[in-house]
Amino acid sequence: MVNIDSFLRSKNFKRKNKQYIFIQPIDELKDELPKNPSAIRERLRPRLYDYSYVVTLSAKKVLNQMLKLIPKRSVPLKILDLGCGYKPFQPLFPNDWYCGVDISLNSFADVIADNHNLPFKDNIFDIIIISEVLEHCDNEYKIINEMRRVAKNKALVYLTLPFIFPIHGVPHDFNRFTSYKLKSLFKNDDIVSLQASNNIFGSIFIFINMILRILFGSVKILFPVYIINNLLALLLEKLGKFCRDDKGFIAEYWQYALASFPIGYSMIVKIKK
Repeated sequence: MVNIDSFLRSKNFKRKNKQYIFIQPIDELKDELPKNPSAIRERLRPRLYDYSYVVTLSAKKVLNQMLKLIPKRSVPLKILDLGCGYKPFQPLFPNDWYCGVDISLNSFADVIADNHNLPFKDNIFDIIIISEVLEHCDNEYKIINEMRRVAKNKALVYLTLPFIFPIHGVPHDFNRFTSYKLKSLFKNDDIVSLQASNNIFGSIFIFINMILRILFGSVKILFPVYIINNLLALLLEKLGKFCRDDKGFIAEYWQYALASFPIGYSMIVKIKK
């Protein structure tokens, strides 16, 4: 449990189960929380039989790029994980100060709070992680403003979110953003990387995986189907890059067509104040 008292700007909270609670949570604590939830493995070590393997693999590549940008330091980093869930990325920062925020008690959150109104002082965090969360926030501008407020100058932001994706997290599923909207949201900062998860051909096979997952859940009998579809999606991803022509109208339209139907996006932003 992180010691966050000195970084709070609001003292209007209560303590329960070692959590700082600033709002009424969206749920009640169910049973004992899992000690090693599968979500951690799926985010850090995606496997070919995962239905979302291609998307997660793409996001992990961007995450690795972000980790390489972290400068060498003699003091621990301060890391904020918004909508942290089971805090799958915490193992990457074993010696740093890691704080998870969520609105659900059924999470590993240190702080139960609303991302639209974070309880922290200004200019605190070196890294902010907001993964598969922004689509669940009904005021993206306020979220970004709060992130920028609590972030230090030159802080790194790692953000992932779906674009073509089923409704999930019901009833808290509000938005889908294009790459152009993401660029607009961070127009005052430095966008280091903005990557689509896959091209239009790969989406065909990822869609099949998602449909099967929705209809039948996480049954292992579908793993061979997921593997085949993931391999086909990866193959078509490579073919799309191999067939690229960099000149002329046809090349320009080809690039538009390939990028027009991604499952999601991953990005790295360096905050500029």
